[in-house]
Amino acid sequence: MRENDSRKLSMPELNERRRQAVQCRLKGMGLKETAELCGMSRNTVNEAWQRYKAGGWKAIRVWKTGRPVGKGRILTSEQEKETQRLIRDRTPDQLKMPYALWNRQAVRELIERRYDRKLAIRSVGLYLERWGFTPQKPLRKAYEQRPEAVRKWLHEDYPAIRARAKAEGAVIHWGDETGLRSDDVRGRSYSLRGHTPVVRVNHNRHGCSVISTVTNRGEMRWMVFKGALNSSILIGFLRRLVKDSDNKVFPDLGQPQGPPQQAGQGMARGASGEHRGLPPAELFARTQPGGSSERSAEGCRHQARSSTQEGAA
Repeated sequence: MRENDSRKLSMPELNERRRQAVQCRLKGMGLKETAELCGMSRNTVNEAWQRYKAGGWKAIRVWKTGRPVGKGRILTSEQEKETQRLIRDRTPDQLKMPYALWNRQAVRELIERRYDRKLAIRSVGLYLERWGFTPQKPLRKAYEQRPEAVRKWLHEDYPAIRARAKAEGAVIHWGDETGLRSDDVRGRSYSLRGHTPVVRVNHNRHGCSVISTVTNRGEMRWMVFKGALNSSILIGFLRRLVKDSDNKVFPDLGQPQGPPQQAGQGMARGASGEHRGLPPAELFARTQPGGSSERSAEGCRHQARSSTQEGAA
């Protein structure tokens, strides 16, 4: 394949080559020599030369052929902009459509419903590609997220905890509670390239739950229980975590549903001085580095929910 293929050049670059070819001919160079020097075929050089002799420099210029961009499309420019805005700012269910995420069929029905225009699935895909939308896995984002608080924790609070842990020979355990949930997000949705789609979900939890921690070295501990996490379950897990560790333990478990002060005091009373360097209870209210949400501090004022006895795993 030729490295100087003129078909890959822009119109200004192509016209500049044609101008150079004509100048070479004016200096007395032959067709073959000019074609090799300018990276053009002899037929193209001769065509540009004949145009120059017939009409001068203006005659050698060429223009892009084919249908102008945007002409002949089914949707108008205003309809395209409105459709892009709806896909970017809304989810299908918010527009009373029987879909949870955007796909080509959902976009097709949106266009048909709003503008009475029927498009083939393949055409919808071409429109989405032209608009810069790509299928991506949505990012769950909590309503309570406070980006400024997360940044403060990452740049101020966590470095202090890390320095203290290093000085005391402690191990930091990052923890959270999870389980089978009714708000799990599956599949992909269309969004602008480089912008992950966000799906607002219901955070009510159902089924089996797990509380777990992982260290910076990837060592993991976990406990399975039923119901919602409360101070009693949290204290039980912390006791097991301390008992299973040979080093001081600095746990960061997020915000428990019971008041964190109660959890910390209960742990201190039950540990008989063997809490192995457990940091103050207010550390329970932190957010994991890189996590997607930080629970509100006001949440610690809520009463702890009752739960069944924990089970260990």
